[in-house]
This record gives sequence, structure tokens and C-alpha cells, in this order.
Amino acid sequence: MALNAPSIERADIFDLARSHRERQKLAEEYSRGYLKGWRECFGACVQAVEEEIAAHHETWDLAALLGDDLSPPRKN
Repeated sequence: MALNAPSIERADIFDLARSHRERQKLAEEYSRGYLKGWRECFGACVQAVEEEIAAHHETWDLAALLGDDLSPPRKN
């Protein structure tokens, strides 16, 4: 059994590969969660902007902001 056991170097390689796979798995889980959160936040922001645009407020009425005369001022 001892003769068929992997050498120390080979065991180290297996440990490094296992460690790398575990780090990759954690990184993929983190990135999936990050993207899911980003999409939810982006969706909420888009919805808020669409609601704001759909609601007619005087702040969006350019004539109300600048007055009835929208012509540019004349230079003398």
C-alpha cells in the first residue's frame, strides 16, 4: 500500500488543485450573488425613474420653470 501511495510532491499538487477549485467555487458563488443584487438594484432604480417620468409634475414642465416666454434673451 505504501508503494502505491502518491509521492509528497504529487500530494501537494492534489492539495493545490483542490484548494484552487474551492476558491473558484467561492468566487463563482460570490459573483452570482453580486450580479443578482446589482440587477435587483438596477431594476428598482429603473422603476423609480419610470414612475417619476410617468407622473406629471410641474418640475418637469419646462414652461413652468422658465416662464411662458421660452425665446432666448437678445444681445444688445
